[in-house]
Amino acid sequence: MDGACVVYCVIMSLLCIGQINGADIDVYPDVQRGRKGNKDRFLDHLLQEQGFVREGYYLSTMAKEIRMYFSDINVMYHRKKENFLDHIFAYIEDDCPVIVTVLNARMNHAIFVIGVEYNELDEVVKLFCLDPAEPLDNVSYWNCIIDTSKGIDNDSLCWYITNGIKSKVEIKEVLSLEECYSI
Repeated sequence: MDGACVVYCVIMSLLCIGQINGADIDVYPDVQRGRKGNKDRFLDHLLQEQGFVREGYYLSTMAKEIRMYFSDINVMYHRKKENFLDHIFAYIEDDCPVIVTVLNARMNHAIFVIGVEYNELDEVVKLFCLDPAEPLDNVSYWNCIIDTSKGIDNDSLCWYITNGIKSKVEIKEVLSLEECYSI
């Protein structure tokens, strides 16, 4: 893995809210585009200037960079201990893309949340995610689950589950993007 998991997740988020499309991130464009707008400068910054992202990005750093380039995107950023599940639930219910970072002694990793599962008390018990470091499963839309069914303790610990990994992780940061609509 090249440390670009935050970049991949932000690109997926921008695709979801319609700020970019496939042609914007085509690595072999048919026509050389003149990149002049803020969106184009941001994509150049991520895809051309940054190149191989060795150390990765904190979501807080990415939130600042998105705010610099996009005045028409509301960037919602939350750090540890800020009632993550309530924020994630609200953003998913509002159809806003959500990125979370999970960490433990072996990983500090960003994943893209695409859905949630509730228990009979309407509590979030699972986050269904796209993990840029894992292959897609042939039978589902997600390739990673964050299992919160045992509850999240004061350290925000929960289970990170993929086809090859089951590990306790801490949810460290949450980032969501939303288009700002002019009235």
